[in-house]
Amino acid sequence: VGHENREAAVRLAAPPTAAAAAAAAGGPSAGDVPPAFQVTNFEVKACDACAQPHLVLAAIIAAGMDGLARKLQLPEPIDVNPADLPPDAAPARLPSCLDESLAAFEADSVMRDVLGDVMVQAIVAVRKAEIQHYTGRASMVSQLITKY
Repeated sequence: VGHENREAAVRLAAPPTAAAAAAAAGGPSAGDVPPAFQVTNFEVKACDACAQPHLVLAAIIAAGMDGLARKLQLPEPIDVNPADLPPDAAPARLPSCLDESLAAFEADSVMRDVLGDVMVQAIVAVRKAEIQHYTGRASMVSQLITKY
């Protein structure tokens, strides 16, 4: 999570007038509104246009509901490029390849509860077929990257 940090997996964005608007609505004065309460939008950057939007939205909602149910706290915002942090201060990294993503997805009980075993098995089977199909076909992968 990061305030206005375009490198963060979740970017918290607030228009410049958010604090003043909160004060005008009877809240604390503009200077007293903590940055976390000035946020009016958030941008999820941990997925891209290749993702199935309905599944992404289901995953975001499920993760949020799980966090609320378990009373999890948001981590402190990171307002620098996480790649520039020393390893001991850097946040946990997301999977770096489809194999790692599939392993994490299969092991995720929250997603399995929300989507069901049949959907999880179908998604994993399709993605494993894609891995098998594209392994060793660098030119085809390059064309897909260029096209999309």
